[in-house]
Amino acid sequence: MTGLGKLFLILGAIAIGGVLLIGGGAWYWWGQHATEFLEAGKATIAEGEKSGDKLDENGCVVLALERHKSDWNRTIASVIRNGLWLTGCLDTSMPQKTFCEGVPSEDNPFAAGVWAGSICVQHGLSDPYCHTLFQNVSKYCYSSRRAAKVKTGAPPGPAT
Repeated sequence: MTGLGKLFLILGAIAIGGVLLIGGGAWYWWGQHATEFLEAGKATIAEGEKSGDKLDENGCVVLALERHKSDWNRTIASVIRNGLWLTGCLDTSMPQKTFCEGVPSEDNPFAAGVWAGSICVQHGLSDPYCHTLFQNVSKYCYSSRRAAKVKTGAPPGPAT
C-alpha cells in the first residue's frame, strides 16, 4: 500500500471513530434527559392550550410573535418551545374564517418557506429561526382539527 493509501485509511478510521463517538454521546444524553425534555414539551403545549381558550387564531400568532421577539437569545430550542406553545394555542383558539387565506400547504415547502419569510420580514424579524415558527401555522391550517373547528364554529378542546 502506498503512503497516500495509508493516509486515506487512517483519516477514514479517524472519521468513523469520531462519528461513533458523537453518536454514542448523543445516545447517552438522550437516555439521561429524554423524559424531562418530553415533559417540558407537553407542559409548553398545555400552556399554549390554556392561552388559546381566551384567544382567536390571530391572537395566538400575535402572542407567539411577541414571545419570539422578547427572547433575546433566539435559538432553535427557543423557537421549538414557541412553536409548541403556538400549536397548543391554535388548537384551542376560536376559529376565524379568513385566518388561513393565503397560507400555503406544508406540502409545498418552497411556497411555505417564502410565505413564512415574508411574514417574518413584515414583523421586523430577520433571525434564522423565525420562519420555523410559521411552519406550525401552515401545518395547522391544513389539519383535520382546524377543519372540524371551522365546521362547528368552536374549538374542539385540548388535544389528548
